[in-house]
Amino acid sequence: KPPPGGFPHTAFTIAPAAAPAVLPRPKATVKAIDFGFRGATTLHRGDLVRFRNGGHVAHMIIGVRVDNVTAARKLERYIAAGNDKKAQPLFRGFVGFQGPVSPGQSQQLVIKAKPGVYVLACFEDTQDHREHTKIGMLRIIRIKR
Repeated sequence: KPPPGGFPHTAFTIAPAAAPAVLPRPKATVKAIDFGFRGATTLHRGDLVRFRNGGHVAHMIIGVRVDNVTAARKLERYIAAGNDKKAQPLFRGFVGFQGPVSPGQSQQLVIKAKPGVYVLACFEDTQDHREHTKIGMLRIIRIKR
């Protein structure tokens, strides 16, 4: 419940930086687009990687670790079909590469995920409430040492 007279607030303006910081140059880039992924399919543990939303809507990039490429292909089919019951037993772990971000935004991070096979996925919803995975936002990648 707001206090009498409402919550205190003030307006302020953020000016552009006179000398904006430049992001370090990444070893690889993975881009989320409407509705798929582009860029590197092999990432290396310890490398700096840029994850970018190159689409027109908000996207996230989650990596779902699986045992092998065969399991990854099955997982892609199950998730795209909305069959979570069959998909979940294939999960071996998760890594968040990019939280939900607006169009044009990037996140950079050093890859610390275990080496192996991953399925990239965007679990955001469209305006008509379809998960982005259901319309193609899935991709198999490898993380190596």
